[in-house]
Formats: sequence, structure tokens, C-alpha cells
Amino acid sequence: MNNPFEALADRQLTAPVKARMRASEKRAAMKPTPQEQESINQQRQVRMYRRWKRSQIREFAERNPQVFRDLRRLLRHQTLHNAELTLRFSRCHLRQLKSFHDRAIALGMIGSAIARLRVRNGYPPFDDSLPDELPTVFEIIRAELDCFSIPKDSPWA
Repeated sequence: MNNPFEALADRQLTAPVKARMRASEKRAAMKPTPQEQESINQQRQVRMYRRWKRSQIREFAERNPQVFRDLRRLLRHQTLHNAELTLRFSRCHLRQLKSFHDRAIALGMIGSAIARLRVRNGYPPFDDSLPDELPTVFEIIRAELDCFSIPKDSPWA
């Protein structure tokens, strides 16, 4: 070190500060490979999607607190053998939801709960019926809630 100011600064820096500076330099030298960068981007995107999805469900719960509580209770106690309860709940409570968006969120909650239940019991997560078979409970609920057709009052209708 020829510069006396750098020598003085080096003597005055504490060991933890020096360690942080070395770690910072090491991180700057380590650039992720393109595959690692792609993985990092995908993980970030999944986190953002999950955050958005939680906010959508939170808004649904604020707009429809009683329906949300009852739906959560039903889905927590759901088994493979009481699918009829989910169908009855859908027919009684979810049809009353005025908003197309609220019905879609409720349908998404039901679909993900059914998928988790199936995986927990050793089945594949999705098992839609073939054209000549009876429809599944989820297919019946989806058809009754009519979440995937454009509402008549929509600007795109």
C-alpha cells in the first residue's frame, strides 16, 4: 500500500466490516449461469403468483366472510367419501355469489382442495371424466357455477 490514507483506513476497519466487504466482493464475482438465472426467475415468478393468489383469496374473504368461513371449514373436513357435501354446499351457497370473480375464486379453492385430497390418498391430482363417463363432483360444480363463460354484463360480451 503506497497510499497512507488506504493504510489508515485498513487499520481502522473492524474485522466484521472487513468480512462483509470480502463477502460482498465474492458475491459480485459469482455470476449465476444462464440455467441458474432461469431457475431464479421461475422461483421469483412462482412467489409473485402465490402472493397475488393469496391477496385474491383475502379480498374474497373480506367481501364474503360467512361463505368463506363455511367453505374453508367444509374443505378442511372433506374426505373422498363426502363429496356430496361439497356439491350441496355449492348449490346452496356459491350460486348466491353475485360476482363472476368470486365464483371463480371459490371454484379454484375447491379444485385445489380436491387435488390435495386426492394426492394425500395416493391418487393422481386430476381425474376428469371421459365423454361416456359420469362427471366428477368438480366438473358438476364448475358447470353449475358457470365461471368460464363471459358474463352478459361484461364489456367483452
